[in-house]
Amino acid sequence: MADEDTPDALPCCMCARRLDNLGDGWNQPSRGTAFSTAGHYGSAFDPMSGGTLEINICDECLAKLASVGGVAHYDPPEFRARTMTIWAGPLPANTKG
Repeated sequence: MADEDTPDALPCCMCARRLDNLGDGWNQPSRGTAFSTAGHYGSAFDPMSGGTLEINICDECLAKLASVGGVAHYDPPEFRARTMTIWAGPLPANTKG
């Protein structure tokens, strides 16, 4: 749990589990990963304001999503067009797949 000066991180976007915040910064989830986007053409949630959206997913939900082929892995941007693959791990040992 975060101390009184550090708010909790955002909850998991899949299961709504509360995630503790690590460190002094905003939204550094413990046992989860933060994702941000500047939007995507065609989405009703494309901010188009120059801002970004950010969500968290807990490690357990990310492992479940990866196990059914729901996560893509990209190499660095300069290789992105040739290297997109469906990511299935490796999953952390303490995460149920």
